[in-house]
Amino acid sequence: ATIELSIVGIFFAILIAVPLGVVAAQNPGGKLDSIVRSSSIIIYALPIFLVAIVLRLLFSIAIPIFPTTGRLEIANQIELTRSSANSGFFILDSILLGRMDLFASALSHAFLPGLTIGLVIGAIFLRILRSNIAYTMSTEPVMFAKTLGITRFGILRTHVAKLIAPQVLTSLGYSLAALVSGFVYVEVSFEWRGLGMILTGSVLSRDFELLQGIVVFSVLLVVFVNTLVDITILTIDRRFRSVRVA
Repeated sequence: ATIELSIVGIFFAILIAVPLGVVAAQNPGGKLDSIVRSSSIIIYALPIFLVAIVLRLLFSIAIPIFPTTGRLEIANQIELTRSSANSGFFILDSILLGRMDLFASALSHAFLPGLTIGLVIGAIFLRILRSNIAYTMSTEPVMFAKTLGITRFGILRTHVAKLIAPQVLTSLGYSLAALVSGFVYVEVSFEWRGLGMILTGSVLSRDFELLQGIVVFSVLLVVFVNTLVDITILTIDRRFRSVRVA
């Protein structure tokens, strides 16, 4: 459940940060750039549980569109659990079963908690992405590409994307690792039965063995994510392959 929520949160972070970061970096210091940077600072400064509370109030009282508790309705959850495609990822299971009604329900339940994580991670990701794009656009290779008449989209796709990919992936990995503790607040706020809910229950029941196991698992998860980011960087950027440790 926590991994599924993480994937949805990363999707929202990319969906928010990439377009805004690219647009804001085209005119550094402009009005749009100032609005984007100020908004990202405000969102990042807010506690993640406060973001969750605001979204719950907005979408459960003011605009009652999305469900605010659980991963699925109880009956649908039991149906997926007893099905042949029982991977624990409700969104994936509903697709494998061809049940678009369950897919829509699982997606709507994951929307608000995923958006909460996506906003906080996206705020960090946006600032790093915007800074890297703005800096890279002023480098000599990019300036030379402009003199050749290459379009701005072509420059972003062929030059800027390759140069900023390692920094962006690294920042995304660190942001996700830093928000491991934030998943507890999000899952409790939206009653999302994942690792955060189990951790809260172990604290309240004083189950220290389970608590230690969750802490160790969280540490291993952070190590795995950062290792995966390093391997991905080595795969997409050949410059790092020639680096040797003395």
